[in-house]
Amino acid sequence: SPTQPVYITDENPLGIEERAMLKLRLTEGINLGEFGERRLTVERKLPSLIENGYIRRNGENIALTPKGFLVSNAVIGTLIFE
Repeated sequence: SPTQPVYITDENPLGIEERAMLKLRLTEGINLGEFGERRLTVERKLPSLIENGYIRRNGENIALTPKGFLVSNAVIGTLIFE
């Protein structure tokens, strides 16, 4: 059976997990402020991800590096779920 498309609107916003998964894959990445109450948890994980070359940080924005794209699910999982 065909699946229904999901439209993201103000009435149907994405959770931070989905939003981060989508935005981290974009060149401009995601603003750390979008993590809300999870920001500190995410920021604590950044140094090792940056040091290992998976994430780049530009001020308040973080994004995947080319190396990070290759293992994006693992990197995003580490940032958000662990």
